[in-house]
Amino acid sequence: MRWIRFLVLSWGVALLTIPASAAELLPPQVEDIYKTDAPTEVLTFPDGKSAAYIRLWVDPATRSYRRALWQVGPEGPPRAREEGEPDAFSLQLSPDGKWLLFLSTRPFPDGTPAITPVPPYSDTAADIWLIPVAGGKAIPLAGPKKPYGRVITDTFYGHVAFSPDGKRLLFVADEGKDPRTESERRNNVQIVREDQGEGYEGYGPTQIWVADLLDRPQEVAATTITRLTPGDYWYGDPQWSPDGSFVVVQANRNREQESARYSINHNYDLWKIPLATRKLEQLTRNRSQGVAGSVRSSYSI
Repeated sequence: MRWIRFLVLSWGVALLTIPASAAELLPPQVEDIYKTDAPTEVLTFPDGKSAAYIRLWVDPATRSYRRALWQVGPEGPPRAREEGEPDAFSLQLSPDGKWLLFLSTRPFPDGTPAITPVPPYSDTAADIWLIPVAGGKAIPLAGPKKPYGRVITDTFYGHVAFSPDGKRLLFVADEGKDPRTESERRNNVQIVREDQGEGYEGYGPTQIWVADLLDRPQEVAATTITRLTPGDYWYGDPQWSPDGSFVVVQANRNREQESARYSINHNYDLWKIPLATRKLEQLTRNRSQGVAGSVRSSYSI
């Protein structure tokens, strides 16, 4: 686990900065890893005095790392934003500075699972949540009636982004459909397509979605959520145009319909999608000559 390696390396560096006698008296122990945590994904608020961050630590009960939303400011010492420190990561601040957005594997407030699990060796599946900067409870983007399935957490082509005006949200998720028959579900039969590639086994083809955000979120944060992309192809890395009228995405639209990571040397191109028409316009023609590159590096918007 990379964070455990990071903590062990930190201890090694620390030992170099203390006297030899102290190092001999206080050698690091395996149990010390459970006494160490780290602030990650730090976001400074517009007032310049407060910040939110993801606290990362190793849970001695599960022997795995945990991530939770914390905040620090002039009002007192650092504190957890939520009781019980539920799972939270991939932190963002809304353009108006009023909302913190994050991903989480937690269930909905009524106890309903927010996501259908994927194999443990695949990338983590999550859902989108928002919490008021000024204080209050975390709110799911759409709740149990959401039209999408699992939000992609891989940074290769998973991306969650507020529109330039902050009124909409762009993200990547599959449809969450269960391909099994009722008999297969009852018998817990697992169906995994190998051609989905490393990290995406258990997912369906990933699509691009746009959520219209409520001015005053209540039980959910979005009024409507629309799928922009057609077909059963894999799409990813969506980016807004400066005026918010269209998005540009990566897609591998070939007959094999494989995930982008697995088929990176196929016809892997950039596509423009106007929100008004949702009609795809191909911007690059890679013709299987290697990866076209990410939207962020290949297309200036």
